[in-house]
Amino acid sequence: MKKLLIILLMVVTFTFFITCSDDKLENIKIYGLEGKFAYYSYKIFNELATSPMWYYDGNSIIFQYWIVEHGFDIYSIDPEGGNLTYLTSGEYGFLSDISSDGYILLFNSFEYSMNDSPIYYFKPGSEPILSELKGTSPTIYGNISQKYNIAYLYDNDNDEGNGWSIYLSDINCSKPEEIRSNGYYSRPDFNSIGDLLSYVKYREYPDKEVNPCDLCIYDMNNGEEKVIYSSNYDIHHRSFSPDGNLITFSMSGYDFNNKTEASLWLINTCGGKPWIAVNYPYKSLGSYAGIARPSWSPDGKWIVYWIACEDELWKVRVFD
Repeated sequence: MKKLLIILLMVVTFTFFITCSDDKLENIKIYGLEGKFAYYSYKIFNELATSPMWYYDGNSIIFQYWIVEHGFDIYSIDPEGGNLTYLTSGEYGFLSDISSDGYILLFNSFEYSMNDSPIYYFKPGSEPILSELKGTSPTIYGNISQKYNIAYLYDNDNDEGNGWSIYLSDINCSKPEEIRSNGYYSRPDFNSIGDLLSYVKYREYPDKEVNPCDLCIYDMNNGEEKVIYSSNYDIHHRSFSPDGNLITFSMSGYDFNNKTEASLWLINTCGGKPWIAVNYPYKSLGSYAGIARPSWSPDGKWIVYWIACEDELWKVRVFD
């Protein structure tokens, strides 16, 4: 069950090569809202690339690159898809988040359980440092040295009964505080100032092909949880816009124009009706078309994401 959990949390597939294209893929439909959105999505990297995250300075994108007969390593490219640069070995773990001062967080759930997964941190050009903190899918706000600025998942050892928890600590493993308990949560995600935490809460153990869930916002100041969107389909990874006013999220299985779709959405942080930014027909990219790990550029104009079927990295212009 714990291996299943890690697969569900990471939605990991693999990919590579470099190519930069200014052509819109023919079977992708790009939607706009009141003229605020551009209508083109650009491929920046293809073959064996996963889990992209925009670096804090906006000058590069960090991602996982799968090498046949080796496994994945952590690389960077520039936003146009060039200057491929090796950063560190994937033996340290999955790419998870980036601090505001440029430290990259990794966690190793390959060899360890959900609760014992080591968390590493490093800056490009240096070797990863093993932290005192252990957990799964850590998210961080602020600088690496701040207190109580990392949220992560913890398994209560009884998947079907007690569910999972979200804990709060820091890179030095200050006494962990449980902020959410007894639920089936996805990877949490902080906004830039750390007063809001987003996550998906499944209505039951998420081991089915389709798992109904709620997109939630947790207020770190008053401890209140608010459901901002409920879905009968799987909501995957989410990311706050730099100003904190929007959340982008990926969803699969949405019935759009009577077809099963994989799509990228935007919603106001306060809730309301979400709107679609990018849409892939289910059969357009093979047996499974999925969008995962959307990440905003620091200027709030672009979102980079991964197509889980083709294992390609794309970016879409969302604001002029």
